[in-house]
Amino acid sequence: MDILKISKISLAWLAMAAPACALAQLRMPSVFSDNMVIQREIPANVWGKADAGAEIEVEFAGQTVRAKADAGGDWLATLPPMKADAKGKTLTVRQDGGGSLKFSNVLVGEVWITSGQSNMQFGVGQLEKKELSEIKSRADNPLVREIKMTGYAGMPEPQFDIPKGSSKWRAADAKCVSEFSAIGWLFAERLQKDLGVPVGLIDTALGGSSMICWVPKESFAEYPGWKRESEKFGKLAAEYDYEKALKNWSEKLMPEWEKAESQWKKDKSGARPKRPYKPTFNTPLRYYQSPAYLFNAKIAPISKFAARGVLWYQGENDGTQGFDVKLSKMIAVWRATFKNPEMPFLVVQMPSYKSDWSRKRDLQFEAFQKVPHMGLANAIDTGEKDDIHPKDKAPIARRLEAIALYDVYKLKGARYPYGPIFKSAKFDGGGAEVEFETGSRGLSGDGRPRGFEIKTADGRWVQPAEIKITGDSKIGLSAPGGSRITGVRYLRGAYPKPLVWLRNADGEPAFSFEFQE
Repeated sequence: MDILKISKISLAWLAMAAPACALAQLRMPSVFSDNMVIQREIPANVWGKADAGAEIEVEFAGQTVRAKADAGGDWLATLPPMKADAKGKTLTVRQDGGGSLKFSNVLVGEVWITSGQSNMQFGVGQLEKKELSEIKSRADNPLVREIKMTGYAGMPEPQFDIPKGSSKWRAADAKCVSEFSAIGWLFAERLQKDLGVPVGLIDTALGGSSMICWVPKESFAEYPGWKRESEKFGKLAAEYDYEKALKNWSEKLMPEWEKAESQWKKDKSGARPKRPYKPTFNTPLRYYQSPAYLFNAKIAPISKFAARGVLWYQGENDGTQGFDVKLSKMIAVWRATFKNPEMPFLVVQMPSYKSDWSRKRDLQFEAFQKVPHMGLANAIDTGEKDDIHPKDKAPIARRLEAIALYDVYKLKGARYPYGPIFKSAKFDGGGAEVEFETGSRGLSGDGRPRGFEIKTADGRWVQPAEIKITGDSKIGLSAPGGSRITGVRYLRGAYPKPLVWLRNADGEPAFSFEFQE
């Protein structure tokens, strides 16, 4: 990618945005603050900047580790693995002759990174009033904590700290829980109770973002689509004149919009005019459209921080072409970035919506089958036909936590977390037998049998004459008029939520699928 030309105004913005402590001898990224949670049972990095060659001492929970700053002032010390500790302690970092930093009320427990786009960014405060009220009534839990990597932030190069000011860890309470990621909170609340240890969330999600925004530019060459997209962006960036764009926005686009908006308010005819975006100082596009920008601003600053795994909810902004490949490569890139080749990635499959996301669900499932240590939370029985931001987040969070307990923590007694998964199909003239992997949880039907379609010899997809459960793991289907069956599928097309029928004994929905001879 070509290096972005930054105007004088941009340079001035950068100077103002630099942390006030930039001239201090010792500084650390914002992910270190009071109330933070350190990951248990694995080595935990502590890092920052200091005078070149300075000796650094890190003290926590009766342990002391040391490091030396390199010629550029960067240093990193590693605390040995620790057991979970719900009693707050002080993390102290000292530089010889250069003062110290102290972070109070630090816990040791489980840390998860929440990421993706708007449905992960979706806050507790956006839930239905009744659910929000119930959450607030039980939200005073100092053992669940969250830090947000500043929402609307992106940079062309990897950052030491979060752009646009610092963020801080917060312990959950009735006042601040509204700002937590809804899925993050609902996941962490359950996990904290089931494991009995503190749980910390690092929220990095940003609405509208594509996968290319969440990988470093060095990885673009690994996928042709990313390479083409980054080259196109590079040309735009090289020609981008921020001052010119800002002038056009303020002198032309905004006055035109204000006039159109005023007219719309008078007669309410047609679609409401869309307010033009104010130009961004360091990219010709929005941050959620700019290759690598979100990785640089939100992931690079925490890339050394120890975490158990990632909760990922994204996909609306990526097309189906190569979706499974992009997802697989993005997971591999993050694992390399965090130096954790087995880092769990728990992904939310696309929910129901008026757009037909059948193929995208297939590709998410294909990645799930191929990528080790990846979980997939089925969300097809959630969602709203006309709202891309549905409020029914609780089932998704529950399934993510069930996957974590079973696959990640391997908790004794944890239930099998997945609904029925298509295994095979046999066709015998006008009949079909479909077998599922159920994890010994059996099959059950939710009301009237529905959701299945069969393909007949003439190539048409039609409703079966009969659908019935024939065993612990099998479904029997028959064709109308005895037509020969050549294919079977379940929950295809736009907004399949009303057709959800097949579940396991625990009520978990079957994954959608399509199979043909």
